[in-house]
Amino acid sequence: MEKPVVNRCPLCNSTYTNESYRFCLDDGTPLVKDTSTQYDPNAKTLILDTKLVQSNQPKIIRHQFYDQSGETTREIAYPQVQGLGSEYIQRRVNNSLRTKFLGLDTPAVSEEESIDFHEFSGYGVTLLTPQTLSTKLWSSIDFGGAHPMNRFEAFNVDLRSGYNYIYEDLFRMESNYKVTIPEKITTSLQKQSKMESFIYSAPEPREQYEFYLTRRNLVIFNLYTQHAVQSLEVPIKLSDISDLVHREGPLFSMLS
Repeated sequence: MEKPVVNRCPLCNSTYTNESYRFCLDDGTPLVKDTSTQYDPNAKTLILDTKLVQSNQPKIIRHQFYDQSGETTREIAYPQVQGLGSEYIQRRVNNSLRTKFLGLDTPAVSEEESIDFHEFSGYGVTLLTPQTLSTKLWSSIDFGGAHPMNRFEAFNVDLRSGYNYIYEDLFRMESNYKVTIPEKITTSLQKQSKMESFIYSAPEPREQYEFYLTRRNLVIFNLYTQHAVQSLEVPIKLSDISDLVHREGPLFSMLS
C-alpha cells in the first residue's frame, strides 16, 4: 500500500493527510511536507526539532520607547529576543513582547476631558535559557496624586514554539498543586509579615496565580491590590514542589 502524503504544521506539529490543506487548522501556520520516517497522522504532541534547540542561543536586546504629547509622557524600556533558531517564532515572540509592554490601558475619559500623566515602565529578565524566557514587567503611572498607579505583569514563553505558558502548564493535573501552592503562599506571607512588620491578611483564594520563573524558584506575585503591600512576592523553591511539576512544562528541566 502506498504511503499517504502527510503535511505537517512546523509550529504545533499537527499532521494532515488531506493534500488540499495548505494551512494548519489550529493556528493558521503554512504546512510543510513531513519527511520524518515515523509519523502519526492523528498526533497532536509537539515534537521538537533537536537541530533548532541546539542552535538556539537567545539573547535579550533592550529597546526604548519615548513619547511626549503636552504634559503626557511615556518612557518604556522593553526586551526583544535575538538568536532564536526560527525567524518566524522570534518575530512572534517579539511582537507579543511589544504588545504587552506598549499596550498598557490608560483610564477611560470623555472626549471633553484630558488626562496628563507620566508613565515609566521597565523589565527584569528573571530566566533566559534556550528553551524558556521569563521576564517581569513593571509600570508606574503618575497622575499627580498621592500614589502612582502601579502594574506588575510577567511574560513566560517557550522559545521553541512561541507559546505563552499559563499557570496550569506548570503542574501535573493529578497532583495536589491547588492545595499545596496556596498553603506555601500563606506560610511565606505570614513569615514576611513578622519580618517586615506589616499586618498579615489572607489574599483572596484563586484558581490561578500570576508568576515568573527563576532557576531555583517559582515566584508568585500580584497577591494584593493595596498599594502598601502590592509589591509583595512569594518565592517557592522548585525543589520543594518537585512532586507537583509537569514533566513537559517549563519547571522540569530546572530540577535536574
